[in-house]
Amino acid sequence: NYQEALALFSATTDSGRNPSILLYEGNVYLVTGRTEEAIGRFEEHIFSEDSLRFRSYWYLALAHLKNNDPVKAKTNLLQLTRTTTFKKKEAEQLLKELP
Repeated sequence: NYQEALALFSATTDSGRNPSILLYEGNVYLVTGRTEEAIGRFEEHIFSEDSLRFRSYWYLALAHLKNNDPVKAKTNLLQLTRTTTFKKKEAEQLLKELP
């Protein structure tokens, strides 16, 4: 249940800011169609010191695609391919397919 997950994530971030939670919150928002909120979480996560922060580039690109913004999506995909191996092949393929 996504609403329960959001409530738990919110309680966790309120009690002690674990940056990884931002990635998970963003994914819940993305899956439930709340792309602006997802974008905010992913952008915040990217600037954290969390070891998973580079993964947010992938999900941020997907959120921008959902918002019909391929330019921002490309920017994030390019950054992803330069900083990590997470979803690198998928990002390269998607970059080839985008206008």
